[in-house]
Amino acid sequence: MTSPQITAGTKIYISASLPALNAAADFVLLPWTQIRGVRLAGELGNVWETRDDKLIDKKFGTRVKGVLMFNALPLEIILLAGDEGQAILLNASALVANYAFKIERADKGIRYFVAQVVTYVESQGNDGKSLFDAVASIEQQDVVVFA
Repeated sequence: MTSPQITAGTKIYISASLPALNAAADFVLLPWTQIRGVRLAGELGNVWETRDDKLIDKKFGTRVKGVLMFNALPLEIILLAGDEGQAILLNASALVANYAFKIERADKGIRYFVAQVVTYVESQGNDGKSLFDAVASIEQQDVVVFA
């Protein structure tokens, strides 16, 4: 599967509410808060783990699908004072809880998914000046819903 590309003009949202079902119609009903200041986002998608089987009665091995694995979506963020989306993201990193995410692409494509924020690290900006930034890692807990 090809991962959706995160492009310029893309907006990322978070919600502490979860959909009843992993379906676009349920995600649409959630209250969303934009995470502003996102400088860079990684890949989003699902990947099948494969397993190699070597059977003694065959002259060749086989490769089969194993377990469906989810990508970790890293977000690089410029910290913005008072940004509600960043505050929710920070709070989510302190909890073992699922959150809903929405990615609105510049070309109007929308992706929904449920994930946990497993990492949130702040540091001084790469240029060594007073700009501070953060890196968060979001671990998908279910398949991506395309809308």
